[in-house]
Amino acid sequence: MTIIYDPFATVPFSAFSPEVILATGNCPAEIAENYLRHAAIDLAERAQVITRILRVDFQACVSDYLITPPACERIVAIQRVCFDDSCNDNVATPHEPCRLPCACSHSAVWFEPPDIINVTPAPASDHDGGLWVKVSVAPLRDACDVDRLFYERYHEAVVHGALARLFAIKKAEWYDPQLAALHTTNFDDKVTGAGMDRLTGNTRGPFRMKHRRIV
Repeated sequence: MTIIYDPFATVPFSAFSPEVILATGNCPAEIAENYLRHAAIDLAERAQVITRILRVDFQACVSDYLITPPACERIVAIQRVCFDDSCNDNVATPHEPCRLPCACSHSAVWFEPPDIINVTPAPASDHDGGLWVKVSVAPLRDACDVDRLFYERYHEAVVHGALARLFAIKKAEWYDPQLAALHTTNFDDKVTGAGMDRLTGNTRGPFRMKHRRIV
């Protein structure tokens, strides 16, 4: 079985660390990167803004398909599944179709966490790229790199999340509960905004289109 992911760029967590080290005064780089990783994971799990598109080859008489995420990532949820020219949204459920109305085009699909897609009935023949799946992902706990989208679009959120945790460490020299609370609020606001980005497709309000006037 072949699984194809679209390519994506990454950046190391060290790219975020200068701001964290400067804000705390003397936080060691490895500690800063660890808490930046926790913040990125939290953001990815809560807002589900980091997505991957994968294509899986159908195999005759096979119902269960293992969808392995890219290296250093894990699947958080399934956002969309397409097959047989039909699509299902919000299929991140461990229940079989008989328990939930998730059938389409005389077929059904459901997600068995952490990484199995079940298609019923099983395909009658092989079909290259027959299954199209959009998944939201998060970095692994030991990841060294992260999707570049975190750095380009959600940089402030990741930094706020790391500082919120670092300033809350009571035994640390930089302990400051007021700053911890401030960065927690800022992080939560950024996560909410990121979630809205996903729901609205990074669009705010309607667009007005005008025909070009030709004189």
